[in-house]
Amino acid sequence: GVGNVRFIQGDARKVCDGLVAEARSFDVCLADPPRAGAPGLAKWMRALNVRRVVYVACDPASLARDAAGLVEAGYKPVALQVVDMFPQTHHVEAVMSFER
Repeated sequence: GVGNVRFIQGDARKVCDGLVAEARSFDVCLADPPRAGAPGLAKWMRALNVRRVVYVACDPASLARDAAGLVEAGYKPVALQVVDMFPQTHHVEAVMSFER
């Protein structure tokens, strides 16, 4: 087993608010929000002192909005990879990495 990994599943608003209240911090956060994105992501990432954010997006508009929020919060985009997971459709996934 891997000892330095913690997987947390749940409503992001509730989970992140709870982690902030506990004054937790994390090196990396993998966020895979629904098509609507995660509008509050940047605020939580700063409050949790996350160094690297890996964001998986299925909607380019949500990614653009949330990426702008992360950049405004001091994160820099360092990598972007588009993945065609469903070649029979027009949908693609984008995986974008940010660091501060």
